[in-house]
Amino acid sequence: MSWQLHAAAVKGDLKWAQRALDEGASINEQDEIGWAPLHHAVAHGHPEMVAFLLDHGAGINDRDGNEGYTPLMQASLSGHVDVVKVLLKRGADVHRRDKQGRSALMAAHQIGASEIIELLEDAGASPTRDEEEALAANVSTGCLLVVLPEVLGIVALIVWGILKLFSVL
Repeated sequence: MSWQLHAAAVKGDLKWAQRALDEGASINEQDEIGWAPLHHAVAHGHPEMVAFLLDHGAGINDRDGNEGYTPLMQASLSGHVDVVKVLLKRGADVHRRDKQGRSALMAAHQIGASEIIELLEDAGASPTRDEEEALAANVSTGCLLVVLPEVLGIVALIVWGILKLFSVL
């Protein structure tokens, strides 16, 4: 039954999720990659599903079984502003850390999500001294912490254009 709830969370299908719960699905059961349904809803950017799962007892601060991400960390890393808003409104802990000691605030910094950074800071998040040093080092060297898929797509397009220009393709 729980696989159905996981699939419904991925799709954002509230009716399917309700049916899975009615048939006995476990709200916090982790799948083979260590994610509960809430982690899937968060990662796929479904704020209505996130609210639904929280209403039915999903653990708002539960860590995944892989990196130890909380839903707020996952939402911050995925850049889903509306999901971050739902989680913060529902009381997500901005101070929780993953297995490596990273916070939701650092996840937002990794992808340059300024609106999420502002939301987290307004909710009381602040970087540790180590995080401040890491952020300063990345700014001063011009390094990116994470390469976004969109950037990779642009790079691939540029490389394709160059190869096409020189008749390699």
